[in-house]
Amino acid sequence: MARSRITPDYRLGVLLVRAGLLPRSRLDVALARQLGGNGKLGMVLVELGDLDEAELDAVLGLQAFLHQARAEDIILFLRARLGGILIGAGAITEEQLLRALLQQEQTGEPLGEILVRQKAISLAVREGALGFQRTLPSPFRERFRLGAMLIEARIVDALTLEAAMRRQRAARVKLGDALLEMGVITKDTLQASLKRQRRLLAAVATGMALAAEAHGIPA
Repeated sequence: MARSRITPDYRLGVLLVRAGLLPRSRLDVALARQLGGNGKLGMVLVELGDLDEAELDAVLGLQAFLHQARAEDIILFLRARLGGILIGAGAITEEQLLRALLQQEQTGEPLGEILVRQKAISLAVREGALGFQRTLPSPFRERFRLGAMLIEARIVDALTLEAAMRRQRAARVKLGDALLEMGVITKDTLQASLKRQRRLLAAVATGMALAAEAHGIPA
């Protein structure tokens, strides 16, 4: 008997709640207001302060991609994640990855740093995997880079970003630190941008997991 295909639920509220960007209680508040005739759910959430406009635009873009995504797109995304690369290369076990992911949920640290600290991989292996990861095309990779997000939010311009990236490469520091040293952004702006980046990447991961389930692909 042929397996019936699952119809994935890519509704805005579902994506936001499952990604941890929005508590269910806040979604209920927004839905109640929307029923009162106050427009689309996304704009209601912006008005309530639960999302900013940049986050809304990004999640709506994710929705559009998910509706058009093919199985090949989903597989490519899943393979481009650091944990998947390390598992595929036999560098870590699923148990080690799970332990690191649980730690990441608590601290918000980069997965590679946690795996090194837990002695699951060496620094050389981490850098090699990250280098390979950067060569793989992945949906939204460019849009959710810190520099791209700062330009989209009109916090920096392209010339300033280019100068910061040169400084980043020369000093071997993170882009955010280079921008701070140049006095282009404040610590509060950097932290807010990194928080937005984490939230949006969580939405992407959730959406891709839903898509993988619909296509019968292990996520």
